[in-house]
Amino acid sequence: MIFVERGEYLDQLIQWKDELVIKVVTDTGIRRCGKSTLLMQYAAWLGADGIAKEQII
Repeated sequence: MIFVERGEYLDQLIQWKDELVIKVVTDTGIRRCGKSTLLMQYAAWLGADGIAKEQII
C-alpha cells in the first residue's frame, strides 16, 4: 500500500503541538482522503520526537 505524505497538514499539527488547544481532524471528510494516514504520520513524528509510545493514543 502506498501512503501519500500529508506534509502540509502534518506541519500544521506539529506547529500546534505544544499549544493548550484541542486539535480536531474531522471524521466527516470524504472517504480515502488521508485522515487516518495523517494521524499515523503524526504519531510516528511524535515517537521520533521523543514522546513515549504509551502517551500516544
